[in-house]
Amino acid sequence: MGLTKFISAYRIVHRLPGRIRIHIPVLEKLPEDWWIFLRPSTELIRMRKGINTAGVQPITGSLLIDYDRKEIDEADILKWLETLVAAFLKLDIPSDPLNEANIGLRFALLRNRLSQEGVTHDLD
Repeated sequence: MGLTKFISAYRIVHRLPGRIRIHIPVLEKLPEDWWIFLRPSTELIRMRKGINTAGVQPITGSLLIDYDRKEIDEADILKWLETLVAAFLKLDIPSDPLNEANIGLRFALLRNRLSQEGVTHDLD
């Protein structure tokens, strides 16, 4: 549980109706060769009903989310991010080398699990 709290440590740095910018310190420490995680991570974030776009800037440790206020609120977004971190850490996959194929497999498994739980929508 300690690792989950470390990864999900955040601070809201800006908000407008339907838009929130979150600073996540661990993103600033993410080695460049791990940036291949960013695209599938934002795809997972966008799976939540009501989230329209998600973008990560690892250099600044910033996550920007545009959302439909009729579907979801800030508290639900933050809860969703914590759910994603916890679910990713619970994946029961043997350790493997860091490469795009293995990352793709991990995110596909997580996408399927989240879809089965019914809190997501299909991406276009």
